[in-house]
Amino acid sequence: MKPTTILLPITHTLDTELICYTKSLAKEHSAKLICLYITSPLTLTNCYSYPSLLYSISNLNVDLVQMAQEDIAKKIDLLLDDCEHETICLIGPTTDTIIHVANQKDVDLIVIPSQKDGTGSRFVLSPKEKLAKRCKASIIEYTK
Repeated sequence: MKPTTILLPITHTLDTELICYTKSLAKEHSAKLICLYITSPLTLTNCYSYPSLLYSISNLNVDLVQMAQEDIAKKIDLLLDDCEHETICLIGPTTDTIIHVANQKDVDLIVIPSQKDGTGSRFVLSPKEKLAKRCKASIIEYTK
């Protein structure tokens, strides 16, 4: 099935190769690309210096977070200027945020970077397996 909406979640640094790969995939299928930049609340605060996660989230400097998100969105938009796209920046738990946006935007395909399975345990789910259990969209892993 040809995808009409592709979701690219980014959780750490901007991987230009991954963005360009997903952009070419979107252009090839004439699909809309949604680039989702997710920041975990724990990366914005020192969780050890606060008594709880909720307390630390409530004390974030919202202006600085918003400024950083706007800067990241501009950089992503520059890479995707010749492709139909939408850039979304959110703070939240990675898997839940991806699933929420995928369901809300009726995404057909999610592109995630492949990750080495360092657990060696069949009881620990990979990010792809976590998404597949709770999301109806197809998922592909990009490998450099």
